[in-house]
Amino acid sequence: MITKKDTFQLSFFFIIMFFLPVILNSFQGGGYYIGIFVPIGFFTLTALGLNLLIGFAGQISLGHAGFMTIGAYSSVYICNKLGYSALYGFALSILLNFIIGFLISKPILKLKGHYLAMATLGIGLIIQIISREFMYFGGGEGISLPDLKIFDFNFNDFKHKEFAYYYLVWLLNFCVLKLSLNFINSKAGRALKALHINELAAQSLGINVTAYKTFIFVFSTILAGISGSIAAHYNSYILPTTFDLHTSIKLVTMVILGGTLNIWGTLFGVFILMIIPELLGKFDEYEGIVLGAVLIVILLFLPDGLTSIPKKLKRLCFKNNG
Repeated sequence: MITKKDTFQLSFFFIIMFFLPVILNSFQGGGYYIGIFVPIGFFTLTALGLNLLIGFAGQISLGHAGFMTIGAYSSVYICNKLGYSALYGFALSILLNFIIGFLISKPILKLKGHYLAMATLGIGLIIQIISREFMYFGGGEGISLPDLKIFDFNFNDFKHKEFAYYYLVWLLNFCVLKLSLNFINSKAGRALKALHINELAAQSLGINVTAYKTFIFVFSTILAGISGSIAAHYNSYILPTTFDLHTSIKLVTMVILGGTLNIWGTLFGVFILMIIPELLGKFDEYEGIVLGAVLIVILLFLPDGLTSIPKKLKRLCFKNNG
């Protein structure tokens, strides 16, 4: 069950995100700022699932960009090749990521630590290579996508399409946040936390470790697929390199930066790392260096992420007062 604190935070979050476009649009260049929050929304959707996988199930993945690619090309196939609505593209993305995620979870989740990270990295690279070599989807040159239409609603018909995509992606994030908070406060969530602390001890208590790890892995791949589908429509174009190894590393860094055992921390991690390129401006070619530096600093000094700062400050104050 979701706690009162989480309910309050969710309500506050919903109000802020609902009125944010209106506030931003009152400023000059408001459409540009709203446009920044759309890709932040894409990455948040994927990072939320990855947080559950890394933080609560204790399984790291460096291949989630590959599942975003599957989601993107699912929409290409449904919309471009078959001429159906994007909803069918989302459905195909969910189905494919469910099947692929389930099938590969059986062997790779037997691995641990850096072995698991390397296995998921390999899967991501394989997906990228297939999408590049498969000329049916444009090969290395990529392929364009039509407007995102759900039923008769065309998201590109708006004067500023950013508004429509903003509300779509953040409504999805709100639903996933609520679902995730309900899950981690449930019996299954407590079982996951036990699994993360000590897998053997959890297994000795009768927890089906394999089933829980498989469920979270598949759930996270489905979220990545949906995110990739929406992002492809928003950008109107998809390349095999759109979601590459750099994207996977960035996603993991977002989760670690915010805090692996804190769902809300994911929002902070995504926001900070998505804003960095905007702040760098003409120095954006150094984004990789900044990304690596941020990750090293966090791992050395804040292993529990940015959300652990208030606790550390509180502990420091008590220590000084004592």
